[in-house]
Amino acid sequence: MPQDDLPSEPTRKGCSPHPAKGSTNPRVSQPDDPLHIYYLHGRIPSKRFQGHPDFLGSWQEDGLSFLFFSKPAREEVAGLASAEPDIDFIEEFQTTYGQWQGGTISSFSEGGLIFCPPWEDDACGDGPVLRFDPGVVFGTGLHPTTRDCIRALERICRSGSPGTVLDLGTGSGILALAAAAFRAELVVAVDCNPLAVQTAARNIGLNDLQDRVLPVQSLAEGAAALPADVLVANIHFDAMQRLLDEPGFFEKPRFILSGLMSRQAEAIRRRLSEAGAEIETFWISEDGWVTLAGRNHSGHGLGRASPEESHARFRPVHVSGAEIRGRNAEHGAAC
Repeated sequence: MPQDDLPSEPTRKGCSPHPAKGSTNPRVSQPDDPLHIYYLHGRIPSKRFQGHPDFLGSWQEDGLSFLFFSKPAREEVAGLASAEPDIDFIEEFQTTYGQWQGGTISSFSEGGLIFCPPWEDDACGDGPVLRFDPGVVFGTGLHPTTRDCIRALERICRSGSPGTVLDLGTGSGILALAAAAFRAELVVAVDCNPLAVQTAARNIGLNDLQDRVLPVQSLAEGAAALPADVLVANIHFDAMQRLLDEPGFFEKPRFILSGLMSRQAEAIRRRLSEAGAEIETFWISEDGWVTLAGRNHSGHGLGRASPEESHARFRPVHVSGAEIRGRNAEHGAAC
């Protein structure tokens, strides 16, 4: 498909800087807004602060919890820690939203698309626009792996509609939004981090794409068996290794793998080659990040299903998440 034939109208619908009705957490942060972060030992359910007017979300990893607030909440957080024997208050940080993301969050162009934060109402330029607010999770579009994955998606889409796309490690949802803009009939945006899933859901709403992009909380390997025509995984090396242990990965006709340094990419390339997969092209950034794009010749995908048929196939995930939870339980982890 020539690049000129790639869609623009669906993304122009998403130019509004305001969240769609019913989107998750309509709060849109500004780069200079204060951010208060509380670092604790122990796992704190995000529901614990649900309804708090200044609570932005929680990030849990390796038995640690990071709580994000838009205003000081030390008294409430310290009170929780003192009341719970398994929770220890470690440290408090105060920064700005922009500083937490490591620099300026601004619009950028890649793959014929323009990605624009909601506060840049007049700075998007000409062309199809996708609105995104990364919140406090990975996904500002600044990292070279994100840009290279968009390039790889565009390359795949030139040969026709990508059908169903599975985006593993979606973060803020940038790659899922790009896949939808490239005419994917259905995109499943997967992340283990519940705060990332919430952020992706908000960005899906910002672009009125709720009917074609489904955010799901899961481990990457737990979602590997879900049917798809294209699998995109911008994840760290250990997670990539576990993903390749799953037979479901090799059922996907096309794949894009990123988040790898050179030696790691070579190890992944060897595993793919041994399994009969073909690397069609690759990108290496100036600082050594590698993105691989290729084919599984044994992959059968979904065929050319209609949007209604595609949604029906994903109904168990979309409605109950039962299949996702079951597969995560098989791997001994729950996100």
